[in-house]
Amino acid sequence: MRHFGIQDMTNPLILKLAHRDQLTVEEKQALETAIARVRHVDADEDIVREGTRPAESNLLLEGFAARYKILSNGRRQITAIHVTGDSST
Repeated sequence: MRHFGIQDMTNPLILKLAHRDQLTVEEKQALETAIARVRHVDADEDIVREGTRPAESNLLLEGFAARYKILSNGRRQITAIHVTGDSST
């Protein structure tokens, strides 16, 4: 498991936002202080389960994640793919 420092944690989001807009020093600092905790999620582990309401937003620091829904036949239908720097609620 990789250990992140504050700069590493916010880098994916800051880089993604910097492609669209120029961020001020104050905005970058606000993003750096917004990260409350970091958690490692294993493959096949749900970040948020269907039907629940998350209590916090999530920022993907490394890797990929998929959003899916369970179909009536029990299979999963992928509805979104998230990459490093994406956020979700």
